[in-house]
Amino acid sequence: MDIFYSKRAQLFRAHCFQLLQHIIAEETEYTLRATRLEIGSTLYPLHVSIFQDNNRAGYCIPHLFEIGIAMQLLDEDESTLKNVIRHELAHLLTFLVYGDVPHHGPEFRAICTKYAWDAEVSYASIDLSKHSEKKKIQSKVQKLLALSHSSNTHEALSALSKAQQLIDEHALEKMDAEDEWISRRVLHTNRLSQKQKTIAEILRFFHVIPTFHSYAGGVYLDLFGTKQCVDYGAQIAQYLNTELEHLWNEQTCLKGARQKKSFFIGIAEGFTITLQTKNRDVIAYDSSLAQAYRTFITKGSVIREKYRGDIEGKKIGQKEGKHLCIPKAASPSFIPGIQWQRAPIYNIPPDL
Repeated sequence: MDIFYSKRAQLFRAHCFQLLQHIIAEETEYTLRATRLEIGSTLYPLHVSIFQDNNRAGYCIPHLFEIGIAMQLLDEDESTLKNVIRHELAHLLTFLVYGDVPHHGPEFRAICTKYAWDAEVSYASIDLSKHSEKKKIQSKVQKLLALSHSSNTHEALSALSKAQQLIDEHALEKMDAEDEWISRRVLHTNRLSQKQKTIAEILRFFHVIPTFHSYAGGVYLDLFGTKQCVDYGAQIAQYLNTELEHLWNEQTCLKGARQKKSFFIGIAEGFTITLQTKNRDVIAYDSSLAQAYRTFITKGSVIREKYRGDIEGKKIGQKEGKHLCIPKAASPSFIPGIQWQRAPIYNIPPDL
């Protein structure tokens, strides 16, 4: 699931959170203290995220205390939006009151009945196909507007005319260009390991910002960036998760957790050394990516630690890291529009 970030999405998120506050205060016996839901003597951190999906209007991840609202609902009336928020809140309250139970079972229905939330809330079924069609038309208009800057005068005028025609036919609002960013959870583990930290260190070179988020059920690695770069980063993360374990299993002279940790640290260092010395391009620091991260993300942490570890394990790991190859399908050289330079500069600012 991709969480969506833009100025428009953040305004919509703030609006959804205000509606959620009102619903909790006016329709339930619970209290929302800032961003924490108070149930009994316990405060639960409550998160609202905005996502894009043509198949569902909302989601609830109880273990993360997170409610998701589809960006497409921005065009729906407020009554419909409130019902989706009530539906996802009902899922969260069901989990907090009854624990892990069937998704739409009797406990969920009991919560809806308790707060007089009718079938429009308990089902909250919304046809999002019209929004999907609108998105396709908007995408087509944007391509035509881009084509209107062509050096070929006839082609440019024709594209501009077609774009204006589509805008008029479908009553589209004027579309202002804005940067759109996403975050995606790509790896989940029961506890944070050095292998996951090594994967994050390597991913820092691939135009994404990796961070770790912990909760009661474990830890997940989150990637922040443009959709295209996050897609590539996710492929790299999955590949490295398997490949690093394979490289460790091939080591016959290294044993134990201490040497394994040092081995993975060495791989990250070896990979970095190769990028610094080899005649190849490396992604440059992207100030827009860093600024977007500071603007939108308020949680999560980048791991920073010094660890001497086992000298032999680290040395062997460095050797493996120097020869570590990322598959071509996931290579950043295939990402268009990225500025490159020879010197490797991390795309995570030092204060993050």
